[in-house]
Amino acid sequence: TLLASREIAGAPVNVRLSAASVLFNFYNWATKGESADALIALALPWLDDPQATPLSRVWFLVHLAFHEQITRQYGRARKRMAEAEAIAREHGLSSVLFEIYHADVSAASAARDVAGARAALERLRTVLNPARRMDVAYFKHQEAALLLLSGRPQEAAAASGEAVEIGREAGLPAMQLPHLMVLGAHALLAAGRHEDAINRYEEAIALAAPVDKRSFAWHRDLARAQFAITRGNEPGAIAILANLFAACREAIDRVDAALASLLEYRVALVGAVQQHKQVAGHAGRDHSREAEIVHAMAHRAPSVPRRGLATIMDAVITAGLDAAEATGAGGPPVWRI
Repeated sequence: TLLASREIAGAPVNVRLSAASVLFNFYNWATKGESADALIALALPWLDDPQATPLSRVWFLVHLAFHEQITRQYGRARKRMAEAEAIAREHGLSSVLFEIYHADVSAASAARDVAGARAALERLRTVLNPARRMDVAYFKHQEAALLLLSGRPQEAAAASGEAVEIGREAGLPAMQLPHLMVLGAHALLAAGRHEDAINRYEEAIALAAPVDKRSFAWHRDLARAQFAITRGNEPGAIAILANLFAACREAIDRVDAALASLLEYRVALVGAVQQHKQVAGHAGRDHSREAEIVHAMAHRAPSVPRRGLATIMDAVITAGLDAAEATGAGGPPVWRI
């Protein structure tokens, strides 16, 4: 809200981009990218402002790529980093290449693209300065991720252990260190080192921010269930999984509650628009516009089949128009703005 205010709108574009980058970084770490859509829509046009410096553009693109990575838009994240690299090289910003390549290898690893991650890691190696110990920790973490993807869990666990120790010494941000630990736990789990994996999960959970504790605890409990099964303790595994399923149902309920509010808000917006259309209601449906909506959503939710998104949005649009027509015919209003 503040960034969209009249006072901020009059500030120099680089001040606005800097503020947006800081806020974006907060959204990415504290909310896992939630609530960032309005910020993206507001700040993206600023990148085209001729007064925007190359450095301001690069930093915003780095944060945008991270957002796209954690929202599973891996291809888009890598395209952002290619754009950022081109800007950096054109303007001699070699000092930011590490951050750019780090974001690129993160997206490739998250997409489970072993060849792409390996190539990106080698680019990252070319700009690694051993004197910058925090960067070394990040590099070892990415190396561990690639080793794990490549089916080398023992080496991945060793590399992750190095990343954690170097990160501690270098003063890695408190929210980030537990993520390094959890990767190490995954590697230890894959290597069959059950007790070591559980201990590393516990260490990460103890240090994690609230936004991460729940997901880390789920990983730990899934590992415990797996151990119980391998040891022939089926009742113990069932008890652990029953608790996990209950937690999953609670998470689904929270998502459904948010969806209900968003759907009601969408119905409200549709109703307001219908009042001003020459051809309102179902007769005025614009199927090309609906196809654009599905196309945009497919980029935001790449793991959901496009046909499924089309079916969902058809039902949502139909329900909204039904509600608008019912209200227009004197039925009870079903929305609020």
